[in-house]
Amino acid sequence: MGVVVSATTLTSFTRGGYKQDMKNLALSLVLASGLAFLGGCGTPGYTPLERNQMIARNWDYEAKQATDDFDALLLLRPASRLTIWNVR
Repeated sequence: MGVVVSATTLTSFTRGGYKQDMKNLALSLVLASGLAFLGGCGTPGYTPLERNQMIARNWDYEAKQATDDFDALLLLRPASRLTIWNVR
């Protein structure tokens, strides 16, 4: 039930191997986190024009929904659970 410590572990702490292990760990973490940024920002499935059109379409739809919500809040339209906007 005791803790087993090998001779290599003891020599690792006494010879400064622990510092080298920590340097290797830190370097590994820095390199691994750096890999996350290598993907880039491009969207390979769409051209920039298509991407901008999708963004504009989403902004337009969200603005229409916000207008619809605002009109419902101010009771400018009759009560209904349906939107007047074409959602297809």
